[in-house]
Amino acid sequence: MKQTGTLPCIGLSLLPLVAWSAGGHYPVDDAGITAPGDIQIESWITRVNSDNVEFGFLPAATVRDRLELTAGVYRIETGAGDFMRFEPAAKLALPVSGMPGVSLAASLALGVAFTF
Repeated sequence: MKQTGTLPCIGLSLLPLVAWSAGGHYPVDDAGITAPGDIQIESWITRVNSDNVEFGFLPAATVRDRLELTAGVYRIETGAGDFMRFEPAAKLALPVSGMPGVSLAASLALGVAFTF
């Protein structure tokens, strides 16, 4: 059996794609929580132009069943100045009764910025 479509699909998936959004990125978090004791790390770089760059690093740990704590660190470089933002957050997943696999999330975050 020949598989002729596999190689072109793999090749296309390696090309960098451009994502367009109005005014910047939009942080979105789902209600999913990993198992207690698990640690996950999210990171990204957003470049608007040569003067505006954001580096994000968010380690998160599930400390109890349905409770996740995150310690976000962002470095933002702009033409007007550079600053860092620290953003600790907590997320609690609330299962919806009668709907297995569906839950809502309540979260609280506090951001503190420092210029340098």
